[in-house]
Amino acid sequence: MSRIFDALKQSEAERWGSDLLRPHASVTELLEAAESRRVPPAEMLLAPPLPTDTFVLGSAPALRPAPLPDARLVCLTDPGSLGAEKFRVLGLRLRHLREQRKVKRIVVTGTAPEEGKSLVACNLALNQARSKVLKTLLIDGDFRRPTVAKRFGVGTLLPGLSECLRGERQLSEVVYKMEGTGLHLLPAGLAPENPLDLMQSGRLPEYLDQLGTVFDWIIIDTPPLFPLAARPKTLRGRVEIAAAEPAIPAMNSRRSTRAFM
Repeated sequence: MSRIFDALKQSEAERWGSDLLRPHASVTELLEAAESRRVPPAEMLLAPPLPTDTFVLGSAPALRPAPLPDARLVCLTDPGSLGAEKFRVLGLRLRHLREQRKVKRIVVTGTAPEEGKSLVACNLALNQARSKVLKTLLIDGDFRRPTVAKRFGVGTLLPGLSECLRGERQLSEVVYKMEGTGLHLLPAGLAPENPLDLMQSGRLPEYLDQLGTVFDWIIIDTPPLFPLAARPKTLRGRVEIAAAEPAIPAMNSRRSTRAFM
């Protein structure tokens, strides 16, 4: 971590002044000093009034996370750990990118099941939700094997995105506030018979646009890129993190989950 610490320290010193070059006891202290200097994006200061048909947080109940120990939500259960600090470094990099480009949606995927994409998505969303200014939403977009709600310990039968795409629920009814975290969650919902057909129904882009009027960060956990039998050997064991805005190239953040934990 020493090289990450030194690079982060130099970057923040150049950005915010030489006072960040004074000794810091840990990466956590340095990150707190850097984050305290974050300023709201210009578009937030000059935000126009919301149109009348814009999504507004509504009637969905608040949920209290109760993760099991094997959920490994370090940004929630052990925020002072090395794993949590690495997610804070990643979060700070995303904030820097946001200052340069229009970045709001972050897609997290992997090459096959059980590679840690949901783990990364959940911890990244928890870290981004620490902001007192920017609102963060975590979406479970893996209809085949949804795990986000289970990882947070809030059950596996919550209505969610699947019900919205089928026209059975309003979006405001299935965006849940996670108590004590600052995070909102849109679970996958009950698994549909034909996930691909549902995703291609045409409603999803509209819903994402509506959510974008309320949330500043939208973290999306998506299905693996390849079936287990079809994945190339060169891509095994990797988690992909990509900025999902139009005309924004994917971030070069291919790394094993072990790099974070």
